[in-house]
Amino acid sequence: MKNNKILLLAVLAFALIASVVAVAFPMQYDKVTGSGLGAQQIAFCLTYVLFGVALLATLGFALVGIFSNIKKQGKILIATGLLAAVLIISILLASAELSPVAEKMETSAGQMKAIGGSLVTVYVLFGVALLSIIAAPIISKLRK
Repeated sequence: MKNNKILLLAVLAFALIASVVAVAFPMQYDKVTGSGLGAQQIAFCLTYVLFGVALLATLGFALVGIFSNIKKQGKILIATGLLAAVLIISILLASAELSPVAEKMETSAGQMKAIGGSLVTVYVLFGVALLSIIAAPIISKLRK
């Protein structure tokens, strides 16, 4: 019950911030120059702050969940380790070759390797998800 009140207060606080930004943007928009950069910068900074708060809340609830149930802790750590292994292997296998577009955008070889590795990770995880969707009914019928 206490957690529900905290979540409700957090949602109300985020709604209040969103309302202030939504009202502040039109108020600071200059019709002559066509710029509303003051409010855009505030909104951009608030986006980073709110993303950070959401990330910390997600990690916090995940850590609370891990330590509240010791039996499932091993399975969670194995899954996290496998995800990290897939990401590391994908980055190591990714190509660092720069395309003409990447050179034009001044992208470094390390950035291209990280982008390629992330894409390979997404492809691998999508494939695993697809295989598990296909395999689940087959395995359940074989067990009967």
